[in-house]
Amino acid sequence: MKTPKYVRVISSVAFLLSVLPCFSQGFTRAEELQVSYEKLLKNGSKGNQQAFFDAFPRNASEFQDLCTMDGKSHKGNADVFAYLNQFEGLTEIADSIVCVRLLNIAIGLNYDADGPNFFQSLLHRAMGCETCASRHGGGDIGIVAKKDRIPGIMSFLLNGIPVADQFRFWQFYWSSLYFEEDGGSVDDSHYQELARMIALCRDKGACFVRTVVDAFTYFNGGVSMGIGEYAPYYWNIKN
Repeated sequence: MKTPKYVRVISSVAFLLSVLPCFSQGFTRAEELQVSYEKLLKNGSKGNQQAFFDAFPRNASEFQDLCTMDGKSHKGNADVFAYLNQFEGLTEIADSIVCVRLLNIAIGLNYDADGPNFFQSLLHRAMGCETCASRHGGGDIGIVAKKDRIPGIMSFLLNGIPVADQFRFWQFYWSSLYFEEDGGSVDDSHYQELARMIALCRDKGACFVRTVVDAFTYFNGGVSMGIGEYAPYYWNIKN
């Protein structure tokens, strides 16, 4: 039996209506983050917090891409600072899930100005670093307000991953700038934080503590800003 023409028309319209949202919602991750950010600003509901968290960078590579991207819907580091402020204020995401996200972004992230620096400050304050809390000012909200629980969760998560990735986390955590003009400077303001982290991690064993200390030794005051490669003249080699 031949299907009536009006039924075929209705079916076609129904199909188009069903697929149009797919085309209209084909956002890039940066656009998804921007849209979810704007919704969260208007309403901090659990659903909006979850949507923003889901759109937020999941690892170091995605975070770095977000920092360097510049386009119509996203303005690089100018937006990253605003996004991190909203991320810090999340209250409806489980602590362990937040910690996994913090961990994944920190592992492999290169310390740099702006975005990575903002993120490192958030990470330190979430871990209860008094030095960074005093520099930042303001009250403890969202993630940072849970600083009594987050360090324990983070040490548990770190203890369950390969030592190399533990080191990569602590590498970023301790990274601060090396200033060649004064022969290298050590950020001595974080010695207290190092002692606190050693005490926190002592029950995880000597190998774990050694990773924390070694990363501090090499990367606290050990990052040369802007060096992506060494030129021959670094070794007095003529090009």
